[in-house]
Amino acid sequence: MSSLIPEYPHETPVQVSIPELNLVVVRHEKTTLDALPALFDGTFSALGAAAEKGTFIPVGAALAIYNGSPFEVFDLEIGFPVAEPIDGPLELGDYVAVPVTLEPGTAWAASHVGSYEGLPEAWAGLAKAALDAGAQPTGRTIEAYVTEPFPGIDPSRLRTDLILPVV
Repeated sequence: MSSLIPEYPHETPVQVSIPELNLVVVRHEKTTLDALPALFDGTFSALGAAAEKGTFIPVGAALAIYNGSPFEVFDLEIGFPVAEPIDGPLELGDYVAVPVTLEPGTAWAASHVGSYEGLPEAWAGLAKAALDAGAQPTGRTIEAYVTEPFPGIDPSRLRTDLILPVV
């Protein structure tokens, strides 16, 4: 799948422009890092089944949008960019998908290639680069899962694009 930022991958943090995007997401409020594996598995299974039925058409890599510090309690949106917004909420079994518009803006971004266990270190490097450049993070972070994980995949092949919106 293509990334949110088309000029990827970048191992070194760079400043980028985020385009406006229509998204289909499932919102999870007041969650923690410990809950992520179950939330990702269930949400992506439900969204994948809806996409296979043609309920919506993904046009890019799966995303997770973190609102607040992921080291505390935070809100999370899991979903996909879509060509056309959905009309309203979609009932997906235990989940409800909603249309969201990702607003355009400026961000710092980098690609992490490797297992998900390396993401905290990659995020720390990206945040340091942005802060060193005088950027002010908005409190929102975005991960684009460019390489779709599947059972048996070599974790060293996983590519996750990290996007840190700034003002």
